[in-house]
Order: sequence, then C-alpha cells, then structure tokens
Amino acid sequence: MADLHGNKIVGGHPSIADTPHNPSTSSSQGCGPQRLRLSRKAGWRKPEGAVVVSRPGRWGNPFEVTKGATNWYVYEPRSRQQFNELGSLTTRAEAQEFAVSLYAAWLRGNVFAAELEPRRQWILDNLGALAGKDLCCWCADGTACHADVLLTLAAKTGDER
Repeated sequence: MADLHGNKIVGGHPSIADTPHNPSTSSSQGCGPQRLRLSRKAGWRKPEGAVVVSRPGRWGNPFEVTKGATNWYVYEPRSRQQFNELGSLTTRAEAQEFAVSLYAAWLRGNVFAAELEPRRQWILDNLGALAGKDLCCWCADGTACHADVLLTLAAKTGDER
C-alpha cells in the first residue's frame, strides 16, 4: 500500500484492529465515552458536552468514500488521488472501513500527505479536548467510523493526564 505520493506505507496495511472501542456498543449506556450518530430528526439534540467530529470540521476524516460507475473508491479530496491497493472495493462498507484505516494510519504518521500535515498535527495536539467526551458523527451504528479512532486516542490521552 502507498501513501498519497506513491511511497510505501511503513508497517504494512494500516489497521484499526488494535482499536478497543467497539462501534456496536456505541448506543449502549454506561460504557464511557461513545460514538453517537448525528440526526436531523425533529426533536433530536446533541447531548450536552458531546463533540461533533464529522466532516467538514477539523476532526473529520479527509479520506472520503465515493461511488464510481461500478465500484466504491476512497480518495483524499485535495488531490482526488484514488486508493485501490486493496483491489476492487465492491461495497460501501469495504470502502468506509478502508477510509477509516487510512485515517488511523495517517494519524500514526504512516500515511504522509504534506498538505494535510498541519491538520494532522492540530488533531494530535488537541486530542485532550476529546478525552471523556462522547463524539458525534453521521456514520451509522455498527459501521466503521473515524470517531472510533478518535475515541481510542482521546482515551489514551486522558489516561496520561
């Protein structure tokens, strides 16, 4: 697998398998900070203290999923470079999981994109602001979401305090 500029990613395939946060428990109560799904339904309100981490905000995943004529693709919107190293992504779920794994690898420094470096550094410098807080995104429950990566990193940051 390569980064945005064709360089090999250090350490192989970016994986979030070591991420202990389980998105299938996101809607359960009493399990600490969790991912919540944003909604436009009448009466829905963001819980007090929860932080919105969706795109286009600074916390958002720069690796976007898009539908092609026959397949799904993941790209970085500034360069519009597509990532097909995993082969044909036939489902949205595969592409979304790949985009989240790229986000995790990017935050670890294993995917380099010079134009995104200031944003990556801002996220890493401000993870403490997310510690102990619920995170809101548009991703459906039970699907891969970059908010799960942020929850894990923020928990580690909170443990260090």
